[in-house]
Amino acid sequence: LSKNLVLSNIARFYISVIRGTPLLVQLFIVFFALPEFGIRIEPFPAAVIAFSLNVGGYAAEIIRGAIQSIPKGQWEASETIGLN
Repeated sequence: LSKNLVLSNIARFYISVIRGTPLLVQLFIVFFALPEFGIRIEPFPAAVIAFSLNVGGYAAEIIRGAIQSIPKGQWEASETIGLN
């Protein structure tokens, strides 16, 4: 949806990775792989982070689909009455 190509590609990559990996793998990465880089996280915050990243990827795709499903006439009508 963004006109910025860099931002669009970053978002597309993020959504692709998040939707392409199982949640359990994401939980393992956050809990076990981050300490290898010196980032220590307790179990509950690690789960919250992994779930948030996962839900964020799916929610972004749902919102993108909803916005793209609006017909062109509806966009033109909203611009006409000043809702842009």
